[in-house]
Amino acid sequence: MFRPRLTAGLVAFGVWLAAAPMSPAVGAPGPAEEVIEDPEDDHRPRARPVARRRVTETEEVIEDPEDNRRPSPRDRPEPRKPASEPTFVPRILVGGFLQLWTAFDVVHEGRRRGDESDHRATEDVFELLTRARLNVTSRFRRWAKVRVEARLTQWVSCERPGSDQVLWLGNGEAWRSRAEVELGEAYVDLYLGPVDLRLGQQIVSWGLGDLINPNDVVNPRDLRQGLLAFDDDLRLPVLAVRGSYHWRWLKVEAVWLPLFKPHRMDLYGSDFAVLGPGSSSRLAEAEHQVERFLDPTLHRLAQPLLLQTRRPADDLTGSTAGLRVSASHRGWDVALQYFFGWDLTPALSVDEQVYGMAIEGRLFVNDTINLAALMPLLEGRSLYRSTFEHTHQVGLSVGKAFEHVAVKLDVSYQPDRGFVRTDPVAGPFGNGMLDLRVEHHTLVSALSLDYAWGSKLVAQLQGVHLALLDRRRADTRQLMGFLREANVALLVAYVRLNLIRQTLLITAAAAVDLVHGSFTLAPMVHYKITDHWRVGVGALVFEGESDTLFGAWTKNDLLWADVRWSF
Repeated sequence: MFRPRLTAGLVAFGVWLAAAPMSPAVGAPGPAEEVIEDPEDDHRPRARPVARRRVTETEEVIEDPEDNRRPSPRDRPEPRKPASEPTFVPRILVGGFLQLWTAFDVVHEGRRRGDESDHRATEDVFELLTRARLNVTSRFRRWAKVRVEARLTQWVSCERPGSDQVLWLGNGEAWRSRAEVELGEAYVDLYLGPVDLRLGQQIVSWGLGDLINPNDVVNPRDLRQGLLAFDDDLRLPVLAVRGSYHWRWLKVEAVWLPLFKPHRMDLYGSDFAVLGPGSSSRLAEAEHQVERFLDPTLHRLAQPLLLQTRRPADDLTGSTAGLRVSASHRGWDVALQYFFGWDLTPALSVDEQVYGMAIEGRLFVNDTINLAALMPLLEGRSLYRSTFEHTHQVGLSVGKAFEHVAVKLDVSYQPDRGFVRTDPVAGPFGNGMLDLRVEHHTLVSALSLDYAWGSKLVAQLQGVHLALLDRRRADTRQLMGFLREANVALLVAYVRLNLIRQTLLITAAAAVDLVHGSFTLAPMVHYKITDHWRVGVGALVFEGESDTLFGAWTKNDLLWADVRWSF
């Protein structure tokens, strides 16, 4: 279901804060057989009952020696009824969906193709997204479960016409497409007494919050669609080994990720790219030049290479691990966690001479790159470096459930959280590398109030606060394009209303930056035609100054519609 979660989908904020219906079972159990829990349920399986001997009506009848008569049927002892022995039935569940989603920009403000004097970033004014999912889940043993998911995604977009023509699909320019076929979740679950093991590609959910969750730090995010990302596309599955031990109301969980996996994001070429419509004119000019060197068919392959110049090795030095201890008792949920991993915000450094030319507007001359900017390459130096650093995260989650209301608190602390400095750095500049990474002791808190009235009404209100604990008032550096203070405060809301026997779903999500006043709003309506077909329409609106959290994306206001078939 499309729902802007406003977590990592907040693009810049999400970078550093940090079910499809199943078909009936094959071979369904009969009336005398045990009904096994849905394999999708994380409920631990019940212990195997002790088998009992069945007594049938053919059992031998012992005659009374004092009675010379043959026993009549009335004198026969009544046979004992068969003991009810729950029987495990292997099952295979197959499900998935096919979805078509399209969007049109409300206002066209990007650069027109062919106008070399216009240095604004390009803008996608039409998008068509096709998503298909196929998942197979098998419970072939009481103590084992297997799940495999295949994903297909194709994204098509175009820019507005080169002249003052009104856009229609036949005259759009710079058509681009991107197709991805990949393995989603693919893991094996083993239930060994009080111990559960999950081996394979998986999603690890830590923390309690449903909107912004600062303790959900294990999985990287797909940020290429920004707030348009779907829930099931936002978190990327990772290869991991996860084990948990259960003792009464206590649970101890450990996870190990043997390989490094970064966020997915676009440097250029899309509305939520770093060099996208929300960037400055100088960065937009850089996007224009990059597009001149690379054919559009190579954009998807080039993005990771341009965003990172070195990544952790695929050995034990690149692995990460975490530990979480949780307890649930009398409606209270409490958890403590520690995660040692990689800071997925790249540590960026730029050659000082190249940086100086970019700041002074001398990086491009007569619409071509200044040859002086290539001197570091001739001298054996790098133009820029983008690497990753280790980080530590400690988290606390506390929740209390009442009859219709739940209160949740997630607190995350990182002593070495990295940010990218985005304000101009004053010269003079030498021949070294200018480090744009800034580290801060970072504390993020998210307090949520959830209300549910059956399945008809769900309302969530959340306050989020980010504090840079060691930032001084005299520090005027701008971080991540909008962060100039030591504190950020957000108010996030989500409302879902089910009407007409749960066939009409009305949803609204919103977030407000309480410091700068920028906000985003995402209303949507879905109608369930049948159990398999659903249609929907919605909008996405941004408002605020260009150097604020949501104001940077004001050029991305759009209307969208989708149709989805599930099986």
